[in-house]
Parts: sequence; C-alpha cells; structure tokens
Amino acid sequence: MPIVTKPYEKKRLYLQHPEEDYGIVRNRVTRIIPPPRRASPPPRRPSPPRPPPVIMRPPLPPPPPPQFTPCPPPPPPVVELPPPPPPPPPVVKPPT
Repeated sequence: MPIVTKPYEKKRLYLQHPEEDYGIVRNRVTRIIPPPRRASPPPRRPSPPRPPPVIMRPPLPPPPPPQFTPCPPPPPPVVELPPPPPPPPPVVKPPT
C-alpha cells in the first residue's frame, strides 16, 4: 500500500522570531486513518480427539529374592621353570 504524502514547508524552530511583533499561532491537525478491513477469519479447526482412557493394570508380583552363587576357586598359580642350563662347550683335543 503506497504512502501518500503532501508537500510541506520545512519546519523551523526559532528561539525568537526574526521579525518583531510577529504573532505565532500553532495549528496542529492529527488525522487518524483506520486500518484496512480484514477479510473474514478462517474457519475454525475441529478440536483434536480426546485421548484414550487410561487402563489401570494390576501390580506385578514382587521379584524373586536374589540367589548367591559362590565363585569358583581361582586357578592354581603358574610356576615358571628356570631355563635349562646351556650345554657344555665342546671338548677340543689338541693335535698330537
């Protein structure tokens, strides 16, 4: 919607009018322009369906008591055998 403006003189603010004995009369007119008419409102949507009823079920039986099963005994420790001794050096016979 274009805005309609009228030409007007620029307003000036004087602390004292430049001409002596000059009477200043202020006229201010405010014109209220109503907004454009709106079209009829859109049709109302139907309300959402009601939620299904809440079904209450009987409480579940209590769980069985915990059963303690002992742990198996730990395996025997692995004993590491020391490495076998090195073989003796070969015997070298001196030449005769």
